[in-house]
Amino acid sequence: MFHGKADALIPPGCQDPASLAVGSTTPAADAWAAHNGCGTATTMRTIQGGSCLHYEGCPADGQVELCTFDAMGHCWAGGAAGSGIYACPAYEAATQLEWQFFKTYAW
Repeated sequence: MFHGKADALIPPGCQDPASLAVGSTTPAADAWAAHNGCGTATTMRTIQGGSCLHYEGCPADGQVELCTFDAMGHCWAGGAAGSGIYACPAYEAATQLEWQFFKTYAW
């Protein structure tokens, strides 16, 4: 999951009513992790302009990771400069993060 913390279009909880009260995306990711059978332990790593939270103990086909970007609005992290209003080139490239996730867990 990817989310800009300053996104005015998508609510912080990514439409998860339980997370709206908390004001973060973590409860939505927690719900996916629980649904997929992951453990409750997580690891955090820093990325350019934000961080990624990885859920531990997930089954082979149920990994969950949440990357949030500080001060980023509704756009694609790492999108090419000049490619329109939906590109945020100052952040870690979401396309690369996503590709690395799939290379690691999909095969």
